[in-house]
Amino acid sequence: MRISTKYFAFIRERLGRGSEVFEMDESSTVEDFIQLVRQLYGDKLKEAFEGSSLRPGYALAVNGETLDRLLWKTTPLKEGDVVVILPPIAGGIT
Repeated sequence: MRISTKYFAFIRERLGRGSEVFEMDESSTVEDFIQLVRQLYGDKLKEAFEGSSLRPGYALAVNGETLDRLLWKTTPLKEGDVVVILPPIAGGIT
């Protein structure tokens, strides 16, 4: 099945693109998606990963809805889903 992703902030800068489409197994979960990105781009996105998952502070959205980190391993993906890794945002008014 085809899963799309959009890249933002430093992820977009490091990978040199704003989006990508992956071919994944029908039984894939959100965690499988994270592992695929880590396998393909872990060297370019070292600061995004801790162990086998994303570092705390990173969020993940599926079809525009953020997904609790505890659900990543059990949430199945389906054809046409859009998964976005959201880096932590810093700044604001002081």
